[in-house]
Amino acid sequence: MNKLQKLDIKLGEWASVVHFRLRFTRSLDECDKWLTPKFTAGQGGIEFRYYPGCARCIITVQDESGFSTYEGVVKVSSEGEAQKCSALALCLAVEKLIDSQSPSKSDKEIK
Repeated sequence: MNKLQKLDIKLGEWASVVHFRLRFTRSLDECDKWLTPKFTAGQGGIEFRYYPGCARCIITVQDESGFSTYEGVVKVSSEGEAQKCSALALCLAVEKLIDSQSPSKSDKEIK
């Protein structure tokens, strides 16, 4: 199993979607349907930016402590490729959000 497949599974578990054919990392439509409602319910948001050599996705999430920002960056060789990589950039940002919500390994060892 490659890294993208593992990320698709991780995102599916977080979104409570058990469907092996979902490919979040390659489809903004799948991301919009299953992932974004989980973090845009409050005043969260998504922003895409394209720079020479990279595609960036920045998600902002509102929680009890205020607003938090997570960023996904994908290196690309052209603007056309950057737009194709938008879903992956979004998925990488959501992965950071998921990781921030999970107890760290050291927290698990203490309990």
